[in-house]
Amino acid sequence: MLNDRQIRRTLAVLAIASLAGTIYASAIPLKLRPASLSEVWEQFLQTPWYWLGLGKRADWVANGLVLIPFGFFFAGALQWPKSSFHKKQLVLIGFAFLQLVIVCAIEAMQVWFPPRVRSINDMAAGFIGGMTGILLWQLCGQQIVQTAKNFPSLEKGFPRIALLVKIGAIALVLYGTMPFDVMFTPNEWGAKYAKERFNSVPMHDVLGPADFTKKFILGGWAFVLGVVLAQQTSRPKAIRQILVWCLLVELVSLPIYGRETSSTALLFSGIWGVLGVRLSDTVFITAHRLDRAYVWLGAAAAWSVTMYLSFVYRFKQVVTDTSVVMERVQGIWAVPFARAQRSTEFQALENITLKLTVFALLGFLLTGWLTRLQSFNRIVRIGVFAIWSLLLAFSIEISQAFLPPLVADSTDILLYTIGSLLGLAAYRVLMPSSKSSNTACHASPRWSANTDDQRNDQQ
Repeated sequence: MLNDRQIRRTLAVLAIASLAGTIYASAIPLKLRPASLSEVWEQFLQTPWYWLGLGKRADWVANGLVLIPFGFFFAGALQWPKSSFHKKQLVLIGFAFLQLVIVCAIEAMQVWFPPRVRSINDMAAGFIGGMTGILLWQLCGQQIVQTAKNFPSLEKGFPRIALLVKIGAIALVLYGTMPFDVMFTPNEWGAKYAKERFNSVPMHDVLGPADFTKKFILGGWAFVLGVVLAQQTSRPKAIRQILVWCLLVELVSLPIYGRETSSTALLFSGIWGVLGVRLSDTVFITAHRLDRAYVWLGAAAAWSVTMYLSFVYRFKQVVTDTSVVMERVQGIWAVPFARAQRSTEFQALENITLKLTVFALLGFLLTGWLTRLQSFNRIVRIGVFAIWSLLLAFSIEISQAFLPPLVADSTDILLYTIGSLLGLAAYRVLMPSSKSSNTACHASPRWSANTDDQRNDQQ
C-alpha cells in the first residue's frame, strides 16, 4: 500500500501527464508555422472574444473540462492528506496565477500551430476548469484517494467488482451531464424541444427494429447494477434503488441541450434493472457453472466478431483501385490523435473512451480464457493474447482502408492495444486466482449463503 509521500508523487505525475496531454491536444495536427516571438505576442494581443450561441456552448465547456484533472491532481499533490486553512488559501491563489499563465501560454502557442482557433473564450474556460478541479479536490479528493488506498484490502471477486460497478454508475450519471451545455432561458429549452430531444412518451422515439435493439441494449447497464445491489440488500430495497438510479441518469440530462432525455431509455433501463435484481442469484450460479475455458473462449470470439462488424458496418462503398487503396493504407500513419480534431473535444473523448472500453472487454475475456489453460507455457499464453488482440486491431483498420467513408488510423491501433492491456490488468486486479475460486461470484454474500444452504440440504 502506498504511503502519503508516494501518493503525493503519484498525484504530481498525474497532474503533469494531464497537462502534457492538454498541451499536445492543443497543438495537433502539429503543423508548425515559423513565427517570431514579437509576431506571436502581437497576435496573442489580438485574440478575439466570441459571443457563443447555444450550439457552440458545448465546445466552450469542453475546453474547461480538459483542465479539471490538472487542477484536481495538482491540489492533491500539494495538500495530501491535510493542510491548514492558510496553506489552502496560498495554494488557491498560487494556482490561480499558474493556471492563468498556462491558458495564456497555450493560446499563444497556437500561433505556431495552425489551424487552431484562438479565443479569449477558450482561455476563460480553461481557467475556470482548472479552478474547478482544485475546488473538487477540496470537496471529495481525499475521499477518492482514501477509497483507492483501501481498494487493495478488498477481497478479489465480488467485493472489488461491486465497488467498481457502483463507481461506474456514478460515472454514468456524470456522463449524462456532459458536455454540460446547460440551458438557462425558456428559448433555450424551446430549442431543445424543437430538436425533439425531449421524449415523454415511451417508444415514441424508436425509429425501427435496429434503433429499438440499440436502445434496448444500451439500457443493459442497469442489469449489472441490479445484480450487485440485490447481493447487498433485500430485493424490494434493491428494486427501489435501481429505479432511482435509472431515473437519475435520465433526469440529469434534462437541462443539457446536447443530451436527449428519453422515457424510452428510462423504460428499458428500468426493465433491465428489475431483471438484474430478480435474476441476481441465478446469474451467480450460472456464472459458476459456466466457468470453463471453452466458455471464455467462445465469449472472446463472439465479442471479436461483434466488434469487427460494429467498426466496419458504416461503409458506403468498396475500393478496388490498387493505387487508391495504397494511398489510404499509407494514410494510416498520421499524427497520433490528429483526426480527433475533426470533431469536438467531447466527441473525441467519447470516441476514445468507447474504443478503450470495447477492447478492454476483449482483453478481460482473453485473460479469463488463457488463465484457465494452465497446461500451456506462460510465454505461449502471452503470445496468443498479443497475436489475437493485434490481429483484430489491424484487421479492423486495414479493412477500413477499403471501405470509404471509413478512415484507417494508427491511433486507433494504439487505443485498441491499450484497451486490451487494460482488460488484462482489470482481470488480474478483480478476479480471484484459480486456487481460491474459479468464478466472479467469489465472496458474493447472497450467493455464498445460498450455496451454504444447498450444502446443508444435501447433508
